[in-house]
Amino acid sequence: MKTINLLPLLLFAVFLWGCQEDAEIQPKDYPFIVTKDATQIDSTGVTFSAEILDFGKEEIIDFGFIWSGERGEYIHSLKETGNIKDFNFRLTSDLKDEEVLTYKAFIKTNANTVYANTIDFVSNGSKIPVIKDFYPKEGYDSTKVTIIGSNFSYKPENNLVMINGLEVKLIQSSFDTLSFIIPENNFYGAAEIVIQVGETKVVAKEKFLITGPVITDISVNEGYSGDFIFITGNNLYKRKEVSLFLGELKSSILEISDTKIKAVVPSRYYGDAYSEYKAKIIFTAEEKVVESNEDFLIKPSWKRKNGIGFTINNSEIVTYNNKAYLLEQFRPIMHQYDAATDLWETLVSSENPTKRHEKSLQIVIGDSLYFVGGNVDFVPSNKIWVFDFFQKKWYEKRNLPFSFIRATYFILENTVHVVTNDGRHWICDFANGKYVELSKFPEKFDEWSYFGYSFTSENRVFLVTIQNTFEYDKMNDSWTRIANNSFVNSSYNAPPVGFSYLGNGYVFYPSANSIFKFHPEEKLWVNTANYPEWVGDHARYSTFILNDMVYIEDLDDYYTNMVGYKNE
Repeated sequence: MKTINLLPLLLFAVFLWGCQEDAEIQPKDYPFIVTKDATQIDSTGVTFSAEILDFGKEEIIDFGFIWSGERGEYIHSLKETGNIKDFNFRLTSDLKDEEVLTYKAFIKTNANTVYANTIDFVSNGSKIPVIKDFYPKEGYDSTKVTIIGSNFSYKPENNLVMINGLEVKLIQSSFDTLSFIIPENNFYGAAEIVIQVGETKVVAKEKFLITGPVITDISVNEGYSGDFIFITGNNLYKRKEVSLFLGELKSSILEISDTKIKAVVPSRYYGDAYSEYKAKIIFTAEEKVVESNEDFLIKPSWKRKNGIGFTINNSEIVTYNNKAYLLEQFRPIMHQYDAATDLWETLVSSENPTKRHEKSLQIVIGDSLYFVGGNVDFVPSNKIWVFDFFQKKWYEKRNLPFSFIRATYFILENTVHVVTNDGRHWICDFANGKYVELSKFPEKFDEWSYFGYSFTSENRVFLVTIQNTFEYDKMNDSWTRIANNSFVNSSYNAPPVGFSYLGNGYVFYPSANSIFKFHPEEKLWVNTANYPEWVGDHARYSTFILNDMVYIEDLDDYYTNMVGYKNE
């Protein structure tokens, strides 16, 4: 597109007009335009006008004015709002008092851009910007807000918009319309909108409501570590970066929507876990923070208990008749724990025939304690011995038709099921020496820890290994993996220990100093508590249940307290 300056042509045309009054200006392809003097210069603005002497032959596609002053050059098109036959424009913004400016008219055709002569003028100021309305009236961060008004600058960079004192970036700017996006910020509430054009500031009569997260209800106001808590409210999930704390303790968020959060009550660490903790619930979404009106009480899950007081290798603690029992491996001594008195006492039994056996299953059935299998120096054993609690004597039973280094068991419909470290699955009637092999478990136990623990929950059978959790289908005699997990222990820490508590499966994971609880419906292991004592190198733990409390004893360290855990 060509650019044509009409000043030389204009002078030449005037000359010809003066010399030959009867002559006519020869028509051109492009228009012929003259800028007139600025008029109506007052404190409200100035009026620009121009006259087209010849429309030319080319199609006119745009027309308007260009003016320049201290703040740079401005261009305003009249093609949408003006009438080319009445070529004028009233400028009511961007003018300072006693500012020297220049302006000129322009026309664009489909082939050329034509500029008229330039006129100088001195302004007397202009109207102040006016905010007539804005919409929407409320919104979260990233909401688009549009302001409708007048006398805004024609130059976008001269329009400054602030909300709650924070400058925003304009995405649309014109004489009567400004649009911007609410920036991410930590404020929510009624926010003032300010527009500054040049040195003039105006404030919107109404305030914009920046919305933020709101907590309207909490399902409970107290609970144990690991309990689920439900928080309802509004604007809870407008951003991906969210967090939930109870005071200084971070909670795990399991599910979240705009109106509801499902989270886990967090656990305190070490000695703090023995006492209650009361604090506000604090929810953060990006930079916005809201806290509960009332405190939440975390009830202590742990109690210190008297340990046995010395090291006992290769033994497990079992329960019978509301007491706990621990058999020494090399001496004919049974230790008995009474939860009512929190004391251990020593009982004498007959010689222990299970010497040197490790990882035997210890199963209490009626008044008998069955020692089943295990290993001697990592050689699998198929031996069975029975300890009679009344007579304090041992009896040997017929050997198993299988052997194992480590195994787990569960009782389903009054029948004992044993799953060995190599995946063999047996129904066992120890008293009558009857055994039936079922379909193999699909995974071998980890060869470092040989961890595998089976449990029943909600009339369903599960077996957890180092990395997976399976469910047993009795009707089809099959196992299905339903969850992934990671209970891999370091070489210096004790292997995981599984236990059943009030109908739920748990794993004490020493490498993480944590207790995990399995939730069948969610098919999820949740960190439900932090173990309150230090985990020593090469520690070896045994667990037992008495009076709805889980006891955890480190049999390899007589300095460590036995601890009791209760959270339901």
